[in-house]
Amino acid sequence: MLPRLTVTGPGDVLLVVENRQAAEAVCDARADLPVVWCHGQPPEAVVLMIVQAARLTSGVVICADADLGGVRITARIHDNLPSDATIHVVDVGTVPHDEGRPFNAHSRLQQLAQRPDEVGAFAPRCLHRGYAIEQEATARAALQAVLNSHPPA
Repeated sequence: MLPRLTVTGPGDVLLVVENRQAAEAVCDARADLPVVWCHGQPPEAVVLMIVQAARLTSGVVICADADLGGVRITARIHDNLPSDATIHVVDVGTVPHDEGRPFNAHSRLQQLAQRPDEVGAFAPRCLHRGYAIEQEATARAALQAVLNSHPPA
């Protein structure tokens, strides 16, 4: 059983971030927002904590790498959130970045791209680019663009 979680501050939006440096940068810039650094595929206890925190906020922003692992992380978190949660998936490939390494032609991203939700919208964008994006600076820039639409309270 997890201890009871409290979200302090306005509880505007919960940020769930795969990349540690991006999570640290957000915490430095926006101490008013709750941030969970999931460090890759989160274990069940972390997923439960994210769900508990999501219930105390008005929405969830998920920012993972733009690769198979990132889409799978996004899907795991997304699929465990309450069905009425407002969820925004950040695609780090929408900001200027260096091209990453090419995907395998038989990537499981093709299966995930069939989903009728934000995960299903994220996966084909990754496939279309054709390479993984796993860069700290890119994740920070993509998160900053989202946070600009959520000014501090």
